[in-house]
Amino acid sequence: MRTVVIRVRAPGRSVWGLWLVSGILLAAAGAVRAAEVDDTQREIAQHLAAGQQLLEQGRYEAAQAEFRAILKIDATHRDAL
Repeated sequence: MRTVVIRVRAPGRSVWGLWLVSGILLAAAGAVRAAEVDDTQREIAQHLAAGQQLLEQGRYEAAQAEFRAILKIDATHRDAL
């Protein structure tokens, strides 16, 4: 004789699991996006500092190249315009 086991889930239990997994995935995606924004802002700040330093040294073409690099990242960046 065989024994058959039947599992019954409580109603709504799997829905909460789905919400939990969805929340975790959304939080992880938000963290990745925040890291990308931080990297972009850091890159802009580096180009801006280099461009300003080059301006002070009178190296206008090199400074212009740094400011153009900023505009490639963010075409509306007010300090690079």
